[in-house]
Amino acid sequence: MQTQSNWFHIPWWLAGTWKRDRSITFSRGEPPRPKKDERVRIFGFQTDGKGGIWHLVRTPFKVVTRTPGSINYFLIRKEEPIKISKHEVTIRMVWTIWHVNEKNGRILRVNQGDQIDTFRPMNENTLEANSVCQAYSETGKPMGLWRAQWTDHKIETYKPTAELNGQNLVVLLADFLKSTGRYNRIPKETGTSVSVPSDNAAGNGDIEN
Repeated sequence: MQTQSNWFHIPWWLAGTWKRDRSITFSRGEPPRPKKDERVRIFGFQTDGKGGIWHLVRTPFKVVTRTPGSINYFLIRKEEPIKISKHEVTIRMVWTIWHVNEKNGRILRVNQGDQIDTFRPMNENTLEANSVCQAYSETGKPMGLWRAQWTDHKIETYKPTAELNGQNLVVLLADFLKSTGRYNRIPKETGTSVSVPSDNAAGNGDIEN
């Protein structure tokens, strides 16, 4: 089976399913704005033959958030790592968002955005996150730049995902590892949990210090 996919290696502490409940937004000339801002996000889909955890780039994919009075549907069009180290991960996303009235289901507005998120571990089940975001109108007109901070809480422990949307992720990762010359990392099996590797474990070999 010939397959093509894009993956990037993540540290063990980022792997899992994370939930955000609130965020604080900072805009120039305005006081900080805390608000209800619910989102669930998954990091990590497969494990290589040395215990390293890999995140599948699924673009385009959907993310749903909830803020007071609206449900927000993001279509993530680009997801790429900017920096990956043992203690910090920075990811850039480009998206289109539909803000929908929670009561009547009408579209309130549509925006585009370019966002850079940085994650750091606070403990095994909590992430500290901050973001820099530039928003644009439907026609591409700049609408503003702001920063945001929030805390993510782990709601599900990482485990390898064997299949997603009818695709065999074991085959996809193996093909990617072959194409990038990482033959010694090709997994032999899947479906088993991964123990937390030490900083010097082989699974961290592709992550910067």
